[in-house]
Amino acid sequence: MTQLVQRAASDWLSLRRPADEAARSASLDAITLLNHHLLERLRPDAAIDVVDLGAGTGANMAWLAGRLPAPQRWTLIDRDEDLLGLVPQVPASAHVADVRRLAVDLEDLRSHYDSERVPDLVTCSAFLDVLTLRQVRDLCAFVVQTGAAALFSLSVNGTVRISPELEQDSVITATFNEHQRRHGLAGPSATHVAADTLRSDGCTVHVVETPWTLRSEDAPLVERYVSERVAAVSEQDAGLADAAHEWLSVRLAQLRAGTLTLEVGHLDLLALPPSA
Repeated sequence: MTQLVQRAASDWLSLRRPADEAARSASLDAITLLNHHLLERLRPDAAIDVVDLGAGTGANMAWLAGRLPAPQRWTLIDRDEDLLGLVPQVPASAHVADVRRLAVDLEDLRSHYDSERVPDLVTCSAFLDVLTLRQVRDLCAFVVQTGAAALFSLSVNGTVRISPELEQDSVITATFNEHQRRHGLAGPSATHVAADTLRSDGCTVHVVETPWTLRSEDAPLVERYVSERVAAVSEQDAGLADAAHEWLSVRLAQLRAGTLTLEVGHLDLLALPPSA
């Protein structure tokens, strides 16, 4: 696997966390399916071995650990050692028996697992879409080769619905999505590429819509989101920069007036191995 191409800022991870947790309530039925699989697979008194990719500050573990059906050993993998240093030393849940923190690249994942220790679950949150297409396919190959289940959460799907609508919305979205796919990144295609790859290898795949729904009470996140959206559009197409900043000015005024709402599309993917 090639080197990861992006880093996340810790303040962005904190800012988005409430919206992520609200969105993930839509995937609870998928978690139930995952738990049935894990209970069938586990030996009596065994812990669930969980690998969390792009773990950042530990938000995925904090949300998921208490929803899994048995004690767990977590391996948190992120290339950014500073982010891993922000993971609380106290386990996120009484279910967490052990936590390893590995500041390594995705390409080093296989070196930490062999025939003596394979993961039961490979998971990530808000991460799949910042990988390259090759990395997504390599990650799916790792999941299949180890026989693990996979839960890839909160990957963007490229859809954004904003009310009230503006004429520039469609070109802003299209250009932003182009930016998300630059340099071979999977971007909004990530979940569909992963789903197709895993299905072709015999996995049972479930895809769930988990959108953010943002309103005026989410003002700090909305302001950051639309501002960074315009920065990406301006980088992708300098000819749109002036129009994009005018769009931003209107959106921020609507946000201050309490009239702006956004639905930002995300997808969760659950994959269960053929043996399931």
